[in-house]
Amino acid sequence: MIVLLLVDQANAIAKEGKQILFIPEDLDHFRKMTTGQIVIMGRKTFENTGKLPNRTNIVLTSNPLDEEEDLYFVKTLEELFSLLEDVDSEKKVFCIGGVTLIQSLWGCLDSAYLTRVHTIIEGADRFIPDLQKEGDWILEKETPLTQKPYKSTIEYWRRKKVTE
Repeated sequence: MIVLLLVDQANAIAKEGKQILFIPEDLDHFRKMTTGQIVIMGRKTFENTGKLPNRTNIVLTSNPLDEEEDLYFVKTLEELFSLLEDVDSEKKVFCIGGVTLIQSLWGCLDSAYLTRVHTIIEGADRFIPDLQKEGDWILEKETPLTQKPYKSTIEYWRRKKVTE
């Protein structure tokens, strides 16, 4: 399972229930990575984004809505994993937020694509763990983004295997 997020230098992902920033080049990267794949999100993320087209959308929530094509609601992690067994196993699975969902799935994540914005967002109130301090993550690659207004880098992290 892959986490795919935009973060600032302090690992913030949200402020007052909304993503901290939107950068067109990051949105293009997100679209390329997730189109045709599976995205898992929490209720607040779903409320902010809606159903993402050309993807299998799975929402973890205690208040499910009516399902439709490529949109599923699950109440528990057990239901989530059961559903993942039933969907196309060739597809990549991306966890796209929010923080509560990421915390719940932390042990299942094997890689991370973080668009790191080289600034601190004042008032940010939702953070992910610092992969560098976690100790079991390796930074494999950094790719600078070219668009302004913020200097940004896409970081690719992978979790160390037990044998490393």
